[in-house]
Amino acid sequence: MKRASSSRPTRCGSRSIETSEAASAPKAAPTTAVRCPARAGSLPRIKLDLTVDELVVLPPVDHPYTDAPEAGIAARCYAYEEIFAEKVKALGERTRPRDLYDVVNLFRNLEFRPTPGVVREVLRRKCAFKQIEVPTFASLQGATSELVADWPQMLGHQLPVLPPFETFWNALPDFFQWLGRARIPAAPVAARLGRGETVFRPAVGSLRRQGLRGSGFLESARFAAANRLCVDLGYQGSVRRIEPYSLRRTMAGDVLLFGVRLSARAFYRDPRFLDRGIISARKRPSWGESVGGVAGILR
Repeated sequence: MKRASSSRPTRCGSRSIETSEAASAPKAAPTTAVRCPARAGSLPRIKLDLTVDELVVLPPVDHPYTDAPEAGIAARCYAYEEIFAEKVKALGERTRPRDLYDVVNLFRNLEFRPTPGVVREVLRRKCAFKQIEVPTFASLQGATSELVADWPQMLGHQLPVLPPFETFWNALPDFFQWLGRARIPAAPVAARLGRGETVFRPAVGSLRRQGLRGSGFLESARFAAANRLCVDLGYQGSVRRIEPYSLRRTMAGDVLLFGVRLSARAFYRDPRFLDRGIISARKRPSWGESVGGVAGILR
């Protein structure tokens, strides 16, 4: 039996917000939808899924915010290892494309890769709480055809370019070996920095806000690097296909795009190149990416 939705107004600063709650069954987790005008005439929607029957294994962490109210606010969040375990559990429970995408991207992010034993223990306890088996690569084999069919429909509208399914599915054996500590995959060697250069990892979208010329393409190149894709770009009258790896900043303040073009390294300083599109996939990266966690988490 579906419970009727309820609605109530609340104050948000000098403005009024409206919240509504609904649940489809007495044991179902409630869903809260919030409408809070960010500016005049705008009513964005934020959907909050409130879970009441989930085991939280690790202590929550608090994140500071630059726009926090003066009176203070505490935003308690899952620990990184807890998020990782949650995504692996979701991959085993529902086996949806976004779960496969998230698990592989979390695994590929060497900068924040946690200790496998911690993720494995959190996963084990969460699966025991839900009375389900811990996912393995073998247990996912039967869902391959469904994943392939749903890959474009469920991910195509969420990503700038849809990576090939095989590049994510084929990463799972390495992931499960890492999770079971049977083998730690060797990480690609990071390319050497030039004199006075530093790896540049700005927040996603911040390049546009800074007004940096060519920022649109640079954000596309970062997405391609995180998803192990190549890009075509027009540069000085020619079209070049490169594997992007990182952004670098020089002592003079210039931003360089580092990548591999065929068998040679490539540095692009002139921002007047044209984005010709993100294309194809590379089987194995030649160098370690330093893109700063661009891939993100899908929900």
